[in-house]
Amino acid sequence: TIPANSILGLQIQLYGTPKKIMRVSRGSFVPMPKVDSTVIQIKTLPKKLQTKNPEKILKIAKTAFSQKRKKLSNTLKPILSTLKLLKLEDLRPEHLSIKDWDKLINLIK
Repeated sequence: TIPANSILGLQIQLYGTPKKIMRVSRGSFVPMPKVDSTVIQIKTLPKKLQTKNPEKILKIAKTAFSQKRKKLSNTLKPILSTLKLLKLEDLRPEHLSIKDWDKLINLIK
């Protein structure tokens, strides 16, 4: 699977299932970038398998990802008690699963 280590990665996993198709060498591009690329295929999840509140997850996730490499306890201070309840306060946003994000938003009013 493709990790949700960014807002884009999280969006992809909220709405679909990503699959790596092939690697594209940096030499395939002009000018040549410093990194290789990957072609992915995204199969849209049926509505019944999608999380119920992707917009709420993305709203909170944008704040959580806004300060790269910061723990959730630093970026989401207004909901620190909820983070502690779920034992997520010492994690970084890229370490949360879709289930963790779902649990978090379900406890927030």
